Amino acid sequence: MALWHRKPKEQAQTDPLEPAPPFPDFQYHPDPRATGSIVASTIPCALCGHAYGYVYVGPVFAADDMIDGPFCPWCIADGSAAMRLQVEFTDVRNEEVPADVPGRVLDAIAERTPGFSGHQQEHWLYHCADGAAFIGRTEAAGETAYRFRCRHCGQGLAYSDAP
Repeated sequence: MALWHRKPKEQAQTDPLEPAPPFPDFQYHPDPRATGSIVASTIPCALCGHAYGYVYVGPVFAADDMIDGPFCPWCIADGSAAMRLQVEFTDVRNEEVPADVPGRVLDAIAERTPGFSGHQQEHWLYHCADGAAFIGRTEAAGETAYRFRCRHCGQGLAYSDAP
């Protein structure tokens, strides 16, 4: 997993924020601001250079261990971050994916959807031959439940882990 390094405060961007386009619609992660994967920030995107007021703070999977700076949600949504830097935001290419889930769904989740951070290796859930929508996490009895909802039938799904 790649990490980005925040500039020291004295070098941080102090220019006013730019007017942002409408916030992207992420079908597999409907509210990444509420789940904490995207946070308010004045730091500009390392890819496009725009300071639209939000940056992604979730996991980044890349061959290069150092990614220089955060990404804005717009560069994730349009796929430019994944394409230009050869990164993914969720590790979905594993044997836990049901055979009936098309590759285009895996591409959308890995390359154009904000991931989420877990105590252990995160994984996406699937239902009705599609990726489920990540809804958030719930803490209880020392465990964390990662909650999803089927985008087609509405079935609630979850898995849990502990630190």
